[in-house]
Amino acid sequence: MLTSRPEIDPPWDETQDHVTLCPLRRLQRGDGRTIAERMAGGKSLPEQVIAQILEQTDGVPLFVEELTKNVLESGFLEEGEDSYVLSGPLPALAIPSTLQDSLMARLDRLSTVKEVVQAAACIGREFSPDLLLSAITMSGANLAPALVQLEEAQLIFRRETIEGTRYIFKHALVQDAAYESLLKSKRQKIHAKLAAALEATAGCDPLLLARHFAAAGLAARAVENYLISGKRLLATSALPEAVGALELGLSQIPAIGPSTERDRRELDLRITLGTARMANFGWPHPSVAEALEPAFTLSIELDDRESLGPILWGLWVHYQTRTNFPRAHDWLAKLETLAEVDEGSELSVVRDMSAGCQYFWQAEYPKAAGYTAHLGSSYDPRRHAQIVNYANHDPLVFSLHWSGSLLDWITGYPDRALTRIDEALSVARRLEHPFNLAFALTAGSQSLIMRGNHERMLAQCDEAETVIEEEALGAFAENAMLRQWRGQALIVRGSFGAGYEALKQGNDFFNGAGGRICNAMWWCQLASALFELERRPEALALIERAAVHCRETGDRYMEPECLRLKGEFLITDQEAEPGAAEAALRNSVQLARDHDAKSWELRSATCLARLWQSQDRRTEARDILAPVHDWFEEGSDTADLIGAQALLLELT
Repeated sequence: MLTSRPEIDPPWDETQDHVTLCPLRRLQRGDGRTIAERMAGGKSLPEQVIAQILEQTDGVPLFVEELTKNVLESGFLEEGEDSYVLSGPLPALAIPSTLQDSLMARLDRLSTVKEVVQAAACIGREFSPDLLLSAITMSGANLAPALVQLEEAQLIFRRETIEGTRYIFKHALVQDAAYESLLKSKRQKIHAKLAAALEATAGCDPLLLARHFAAAGLAARAVENYLISGKRLLATSALPEAVGALELGLSQIPAIGPSTERDRRELDLRITLGTARMANFGWPHPSVAEALEPAFTLSIELDDRESLGPILWGLWVHYQTRTNFPRAHDWLAKLETLAEVDEGSELSVVRDMSAGCQYFWQAEYPKAAGYTAHLGSSYDPRRHAQIVNYANHDPLVFSLHWSGSLLDWITGYPDRALTRIDEALSVARRLEHPFNLAFALTAGSQSLIMRGNHERMLAQCDEAETVIEEEALGAFAENAMLRQWRGQALIVRGSFGAGYEALKQGNDFFNGAGGRICNAMWWCQLASALFELERRPEALALIERAAVHCRETGDRYMEPECLRLKGEFLITDQEAEPGAAEAALRNSVQLARDHDAKSWELRSATCLARLWQSQDRRTEARDILAPVHDWFEEGSDTADLIGAQALLLELT
């Protein structure tokens, strides 16, 4: 067996019976992944690492192996039982030195056109001759034969497109070698020329412009264009791209001399980055606080009151979704103080949407309802609808969720809860903000789950899925919103296995991002599914964990339901202490009364009455259930009231 590079013209061919030519084409991405993971001992590598290896190596097996070895030996991966994980930010992967040396030798042999290939490398993997001319001293007449020479050396390929002639480097490593052969000062001059040429072009991509300004050492211009690009990308819900552009902009800030203008640029970058990270990674992700806490300091130093809305909202929602309520209240207190100065202002509206939700989690329903009512009376679409652009939530839509619809259901108004959902969805559809709409269709419609309207919830999840896919909202929206609410709806419908898997996957993702809020709600549903799947010890353990979560975090709105389910599970537990189930149900009823949570009280009283009915304690059963059932003036078509009424008829 003999091997050769494509440029070799062997003196034999396939007309000879004993010769078979086997052209080895570049590896497909799946094959490249297989080689990389084999080099890693069969363990999976982070997707970021795999993607960069495959991009850099362009299907060449040797390069895949060498880069994978470098990655494994670099120290930025930590080895787990069956996978590697990043130990910190992912640096640019180093090209193996032997390959670099080989490529440099080829470039040196082309000294007459070296200037061309070096300038082309500054443009990127693909370039046009017109842009290339702006960066070199060569004339157009001399450039054409130089490009032909590079083609013949198989360093670049020519491509005809509808926009005209384009060239592409044969391999990313060829471009890298040409680029690294430039002195820094020369490289910066070329990038500055390219930036000037691009800036004079109508419709130039600000991200491309920013890259050249940054490479030219013109950090202030780079920051300006990274910010423009980040804002545009965020407006189109291109979330990973927006995060990337804004992070690159932030990385340029230290290269700018101290000034008020620099601080304002950094403040704007951080606020926009905080919004992008919340939508892309989720509210509880640590990177949200990393972006916004320094932004708060900058806003105070610059006396920039207008910037405080997005900052304080972002920091409050970050800490409350992590159930770090003390820190959440710290930021909420700052928001309260500032909002009091100008009631009805943007800050006042942000305060209302934040505080209403915070006190809802804490089961302080009258206080939460007060903030929601105040927001409803002061919300002005002309002044406040733009808040969705930095909060990812419209204030009115958000307030109609937890401290609106779900609060109504808990406190005994299931029909009003449905009306609020309809109102929120109407506003969200009119605003057409993708994240806001996906949230309204899923998390914002939790009362549908509580009412037993699982088919409508599943239909809304289908609509949300379309929004998430079409707008590429990413993994957080898919898991934290779509899977968790679709899973709940499936469980309520009776599809316990499928519902459990969907909800568990979504909840694991949310917890992995640092999220803790609502865990008791999801764990109640998961425990119910486990109970129906005859995995009853697991169900009881999980519901105990949910109850502990409520007590220890202050996220208490689900606490009566945790105790109710615990009581239900204990009824069938042969090893439970006598009276344990009744005690749990009594505690649930009492806690629901303490919270003035009529729907929780109805559920718990129904369970307790059913237990007493089985013990022939019919009078006690009727006395615990009838008052709370008779209190309700709406929701007669809901499963809870239908079940309670049927039980009362049995008890008469």
